[in-house]
Amino acid sequence: MKCMGSKNRIAKDICPILQKCIDDNHAIGYLEPFVGGGNIIDKIKCKNKYGSDINPYLIALLEKREMMRIVYLIQSLKKNIKMLRKIT
Repeated sequence: MKCMGSKNRIAKDICPILQKCIDDNHAIGYLEPFVGGGNIIDKIKCKNKYGSDINPYLIALLEKREMMRIVYLIQSLKKNIKMLRKIT
């Protein structure tokens, strides 16, 4: 995957500016147009955060991660239901 450069190096400079703008305007949403590795969006405090990117490999990776998280949650719920049924 070709990487144009991480924003992690400059996150400490960019995030306070973005956060001040969000706070001053009472924004409830933040859109990161080039989310990449999530180095900026991860540090922003906002009610709703959305990340976007055009790199198909990154998108596939993030979708797979989200799918695995959902599968894990479903498995955990099934396990908890079985445990509850044994108790009651």
